[in-house]
Amino acid sequence: MIELNNREQQVLVACVRASLECRQGEFDANALAGVIEGTVDWPALVQAALDQGMLGILWYCSTLDRLEIFPADIREALATFIQSQRAGNTARTDKLLEVLGFLGDAGIRGAPFKGSLLAENAYGDIGMRSFWDLDFLVPEQDFDRAISLLEQRGFIDTMHPPDGYIFSSKQLAKLWRYWGQAALLRKSDQLAIEPHVAVAPFTLALNYDDLWQRISLGPWRGVQTWQFEPEDQVLILCLQGAKPYWDKIKLPADLAHFLVAHPQLDWEKIIRRATKHGIRRLLALALLMVERLFALALPEMAVKLAHADAEAVRICDCLLHQGESFRYASTDVYKLSRYHLETRERLSDKSKYLWRTIVLPSESYVKSVRLPDSLYWVYSLLKVANDGYLLIRGQLRRIF
Repeated sequence: MIELNNREQQVLVACVRASLECRQGEFDANALAGVIEGTVDWPALVQAALDQGMLGILWYCSTLDRLEIFPADIREALATFIQSQRAGNTARTDKLLEVLGFLGDAGIRGAPFKGSLLAENAYGDIGMRSFWDLDFLVPEQDFDRAISLLEQRGFIDTMHPPDGYIFSSKQLAKLWRYWGQAALLRKSDQLAIEPHVAVAPFTLALNYDDLWQRISLGPWRGVQTWQFEPEDQVLILCLQGAKPYWDKIKLPADLAHFLVAHPQLDWEKIIRRATKHGIRRLLALALLMVERLFALALPEMAVKLAHADAEAVRICDCLLHQGESFRYASTDVYKLSRYHLETRERLSDKSKYLWRTIVLPSESYVKSVRLPDSLYWVYSLLKVANDGYLLIRGQLRRIF
């Protein structure tokens, strides 16, 4: 999680600010030096950057270090790492384009998000972002066929439990929609891909039909690829950050760099779409995170939206200033969470989130007892009964 009283994370936040300022032509080397100078545990800082997925940001700041505050061995190690990461990311991206190509030949649209596309669209450098899995979205009506074609190409499911339990095809199809994605691996070259039917799990009750109406083909690394409009990419980044409650600095850093790289965004369009999909508060929270963490100057319309939602302001304060009074004991997207309930502004979405989280069974329930596919609905009854029992037992323990 983000801990602003942590020395290493303070330095990483300063590095993000320096990166953003440099891209806006406002970089102040002395300001960065003022944060880094003093007691910096360099091995701890590098480890923190690794844990946060931010070695790219740290490397970039080392290239801006005109005052030579970064030790020479750290600069050299970071440069070597980025060179290796850039090569690895490029190789995986070429393979992703091959996957999207044969899906396209079968009439299936696959739209990449996160990963290398985000690295280039937000940072302008495919080596700046750490990633392993290759994520792309597929229309729900084509998802099963896409999985079948990928399996024919040597990809295997990796979501089977490590204890050897094998889900049936119908069980996997249900769980994939519950998760919002599949996780596949091609053993011949260890290529890991994650075809998504949704950007976030089904429990969060989001609708993606409009996204597919606005998608278009555009050039990416010399190949025509299905891509979302920049305004939709902003909303996707907000969802990606909100899903794990902005638990890493990398998440708001990605959004901040994307905003800086796309100064001509149509904010009226972004806000209108967020309102239509019931994620206006998630957008406000995301904007507050980048504003408060990185002092990023936002367009007036974005600032008004963010600060007009008192609940989003309160949630942001809670996430950035965690202590003993931290109210979000659970932020697991698959379990009932006050955080995920409070970040939705519409009663209908809150109700859907509650219903789906309470009723839809996870993989642990599916493998608890083997049932024929025709009785899959029984798993919902088992989940409700078990969760109810645990809730009552917990309340009794508090009383007695």
